[in-house]
Amino acid sequence: MGPLGLVCYLLILRSQIKTFTSLRFLTEPSDAVTMRGSNVLLNCIAESDQGAPIIKWKKDAVFLNLAVDERRQQLANGSLLIQNIVHSRHHKPDEGVYQCEASLEGIGAIISRTAKVMVAGREKYSCRLDCWKYSL
Repeated sequence: MGPLGLVCYLLILRSQIKTFTSLRFLTEPSDAVTMRGSNVLLNCIAESDQGAPIIKWKKDAVFLNLAVDERRQQLANGSLLIQNIVHSRHHKPDEGVYQCEASLEGIGAIISRTAKVMVAGREKYSCRLDCWKYSL
């Protein structure tokens, strides 16, 4: 085999070698309890030895479309900011289970642990009649 044949053989051999790619979370989201009207930050930071991973967010196992969402935005580091939490008896769009996904095109993706966002209601204070005698 001449030098050109050896070079071609080595190039073919090299193209068949699988290399390990590091893709990992530095920070994953965690559960949050918040109040109506406040903000919540769900952290998600990932790194790879093959460049910056693409971060996407899921709520209740469905990818969020952040381009059309005025109150939710993904920060430069990948974290999700939910502003002005909405919550009523029959409308709870911000409560749920969130996850972030970090991916590298053509290589694969990893999914974070789940983070549950819960909205705490105002405590209703009840007092029996005998409470009033102490407040007079």
